Amino acid sequence: MLLHFTGKIKVLYQTKMGIHLLFITFSCLFSGARSLSCNQCMPEGPGPCKDTKMDCPPPMTQCGSLRVLSSAGGQVVSDMNLKSCVMPQQCMTGSLNVGMMKTVINSKCCSSNYCNAAPAEASTGGPNGKECYTCSGSDCSGKMKCEGVEDRCITGKMDAGGQKMTLKGCASKSICSGEMKEQLGEAIGDMTCCEGNLCNGDNKGKSRSGGGTGRSSAEVNRNSIAITVLSVACFLFLH
Repeated sequence: MLLHFTGKIKVLYQTKMGIHLLFITFSCLFSGARSLSCNQCMPEGPGPCKDTKMDCPPPMTQCGSLRVLSSAGGQVVSDMNLKSCVMPQQCMTGSLNVGMMKTVINSKCCSSNYCNAAPAEASTGGPNGKECYTCSGSDCSGKMKCEGVEDRCITGKMDAGGQKMTLKGCASKSICSGEMKEQLGEAIGDMTCCEGNLCNGDNKGKSRSGGGTGRSSAEVNRNSIAITVLSVACFLFLH
């Protein structure tokens, strides 16, 4: 089949009409290979950012929208939206819930010009039947219901506001693997994930927070977790 096709090309090339057809063919091929154009949105503060246009440099082949939503006690703590040219592997969905703070990462990627006009959604779904242990101060015997894509239990330690605290809760596979785990592991020490209900129940490493369970301490801890996850998600989405 390939030899037959090649023979036809040679015949066409020997005529003016053939040259004309070849020119049209190659023009179409090169036209289809032009770079993608996407909306770009890089917030500089807490408010919404304004879309600008950008041409995607190689090897970025998709337009992406990223949303990172953090909440505590049912109240939104931060809601960050980003838009940019991305590679397919930069598109991510994940969720981390350690009781005092839940952070949801959602991205939406597409392959046509300016297809990332709409922001990514913030929802990950309701309870999925899985349970994990969680911590309140130095007590890590509490249980919580995992939601949406949270299919792992997580344990880690974080230095927040001069206090060493243990974190336990629910997480998604994307939080517990690949570059996300590698980057989070630099901020959350001794970070481990496991599968199975209540599999993170080893309470030997209780946090020594010096009794700092007041409101100001809790706010520092929540903000530290939210900023850490947000920074990692943005780093991976933009690099």
